[in-house]
Amino acid sequence: MPIKDLLGKLKKPAEQEKPVMKVTMMGARGVGKTSVLTSMYYNMNKAMNKTNLHIVAKEGTKQILAGKVQNLKDMFFDDNDITDEVQSGIAGDKTVTTFEFDFGLTLKDINIGIELKDFPGEYVLSEPDIVKEYIDESNAIILAIDTPHLMEYDGKYNEAKNRTKVITEFFKETLNSESGEKLVMLVPLKCEKYLLENRMDEVGERVKSTYLELLKFLRDRDNKYGIEGKIACVLAPIFTLGEIKFDKFECNENGNVYEVKTGDLCFPQKAIYAYSKPGAEYKPKYCEQPLYYLLTFVSKQYDKLKKENVNVGWVKKFIKMFRLTPEINELFVEVQKFSFEKNQSEDGYRIFFGQGKV
Repeated sequence: MPIKDLLGKLKKPAEQEKPVMKVTMMGARGVGKTSVLTSMYYNMNKAMNKTNLHIVAKEGTKQILAGKVQNLKDMFFDDNDITDEVQSGIAGDKTVTTFEFDFGLTLKDINIGIELKDFPGEYVLSEPDIVKEYIDESNAIILAIDTPHLMEYDGKYNEAKNRTKVITEFFKETLNSESGEKLVMLVPLKCEKYLLENRMDEVGERVKSTYLELLKFLRDRDNKYGIEGKIACVLAPIFTLGEIKFDKFECNENGNVYEVKTGDLCFPQKAIYAYSKPGAEYKPKYCEQPLYYLLTFVSKQYDKLKKENVNVGWVKKFIKMFRLTPEINELFVEVQKFSFEKNQSEDGYRIFFGQGKV
């Protein structure tokens, strides 16, 4: 038989499935999630210059981030007021944005994917099954929190913007005994004012008290929901712009906040921001931290499950996924270096529980 005919009869090997780490992003429209991802990517690139790792945005994601980073920089060349118009916490925008990255070792053909889906707050109510399905597949969940609405006027406007009760009930309906281990990051945004005023510990305590029911559920000490010990929860404030801070909610001449009412909810009509100093510049801080936590969480999960040789359910799928990538151990050894770069106590950072997982 001619050699070409023989080769034709051989089956081609199936294309290797690349492991993908998935992250669910949740939070109100206008809270600044895309800005965080933009600064996260560019900060992470700088951080990886010290390692043998790289992260590359895929083409569609690269275009989104390039446009956004320019918008963020342009804010420092505008003499006009920097304002944030009212947008409800469960907004009508139904656009789900997917951000895709390749992550791996620089000098070797070892790459895994990172996929982040940004779900607008409205999806929790209008398309809950879609969000739940993605959370089930995710390694981590980032819950973005609008800090001025949380902190100002003793949190009067928090529920309208951040919808803490709605989010808590959604988590209770989503996570259960069948859920895999996950990292949940509570990420206060627009924190620059409180950093400058040395109030980040106060922000942390406000998050803890406001999200207490959610934190109790995620910890599930009595295993009422079947998720005891499965969740690691981190408080990770991010300073997306660095030198632009919240100034005030717009008020009338009597000092009363201009408000907009939607049903039973009451919102400030406009939030006003200001440069923190003359010559202010775009200087994001801690934006790479969520990726540090995600990568170390996944690498520890891989190491633990590999040693335990668990071979059932979602664990089997998790291990199989990473075993398909050659020399994955080498990648995760490099990733573990990020454990030394994680912020665990400064500027409001803290690990609520699950210390050994991150």
